[in-house]
Amino acid sequence: AVVSTQSTGDGTSSPNVFELERTDDGQFYQAVRHAIMAMLVSVVLYMVAYVIVCRIKRPHVTNSSKEDATEACVYRITIYMCSFTLSVSLAASLLLPSSILSCEIVRHYPNSYYIKWINGKLIQDLWNGVFLCSNLSLFLLLPFSYFFLESEGFTGTRGIVARLKETFAVLALLSLGERCA
Repeated sequence: AVVSTQSTGDGTSSPNVFELERTDDGQFYQAVRHAIMAMLVSVVLYMVAYVIVCRIKRPHVTNSSKEDATEACVYRITIYMCSFTLSVSLAASLLLPSSILSCEIVRHYPNSYYIKWINGKLIQDLWNGVFLCSNLSLFLLLPFSYFFLESEGFTGTRGIVARLKETFAVLALLSLGERCA
């Protein structure tokens, strides 16, 4: 890729910053900006979803026995999974208004240096990420968290590993049942 240069006055030249966006470096910086924006949006939505889930969850009674510690750990894991699912749902519902708003902002300020990072590729990446996470949440995380919370382990075994084994066994049987039906 050819980058235009501008002279510095002392006989040397430096790359033009505005032309850097059109090179491979510019594509790298654009990908980094998109990743940072996606991460910021994800973290903020996850924090909001976690607060919402914690406010509406049923109170969990804790005792000092080992089974209660395992139960509390399982309960915490399912709260995290449900918070992730709620954050994906919030992102999906906010995606259309935010994409319309961003298109209007870009239309009103087309030459602004601070607004030029909002482009169609960013919006498309956000749409693709949200709908990938939406399918992951709907078909994997929600069933897993439900069965994980309801599992007790196979007969004679206790603990998180036993609950994980039972959960994966139930999910495998459920997926086999769907294929046979």
